[in-house]
Amino acid sequence: ADALLTSLLDTGWDAVILVGAGAVELEALRGDGRFSEVPVIVYAPAATADKVAAIFAAGADDVVVTTDAVPLLASRVVAQLREGTGAARACERALLEIARIWAADDDVVDALREVLSELTEVLGVERSSIILATDQPEQAYVACATDDPAIYKFPIDLDRYPELRAVMGGDGVLAIDDVAVYPPLAAQADFLAAKGVRAAVLFPIEWNERVCGVVFCRSPRAGTGSLGPRQLALGRIVAGMIGGRLRGGQVLDSLREQTR
Repeated sequence: ADALLTSLLDTGWDAVILVGAGAVELEALRGDGRFSEVPVIVYAPAATADKVAAIFAAGADDVVVTTDAVPLLASRVVAQLREGTGAARACERALLEIARIWAADDDVVDALREVLSELTEVLGVERSSIILATDQPEQAYVACATDDPAIYKFPIDLDRYPELRAVMGGDGVLAIDDVAVYPPLAAQADFLAAKGVRAAVLFPIEWNERVCGVVFCRSPRAGTGSLGPRQLALGRIVAGMIGGRLRGGQVLDSLREQTR
């Protein structure tokens, strides 16, 4: 694994093809932050179904198992590069649109809702909301949501949302592939699925060196918590921009007043 990293670092790359590599080598590669956005295709013609699953779990973008590999490998590499370029362009367009929204809309709630709509589309989730903290550690409130313009009037009991409590407590970005296998929510999995929630990703909103809220994105499909590095970076940037927009105490106080 060390020799593999050394060899790759001596050259430039747009994508990496690993021949005969397994999960150990792939985990070492993905463990280096310089390779977090590089498409990795593994050629493993003798791999069993279990080994292929382990390779994907270790961070592969694609696995080729056929022995007639050259044409297929070429097409898979092109597809991965095209997908990465498309994701980058989508994130760039979203940031430009968000900057336009901030400059054009004086209504805080309307601007936040438009920003959420942009983020929701790029992340490929079903709905998003901004949850802000209150003076009470067990309570929060919805500042705005993409699926219901009036839902900002609803308070939230954080005891019912352990994922929100974790992020507000300083745990950082939280991506949940499937609520059924996320321990704090496993007991509620059937109830959440009936409500259209199978996956989620949460980004902390920081202001004055503390977490004052969360961008809460949810999807009815399992697996959407596994976002690419560009989408996760976009979510962090947007959450930071929201924190900057709300950094004035008067803005936060105004939003709190609308929930009373």
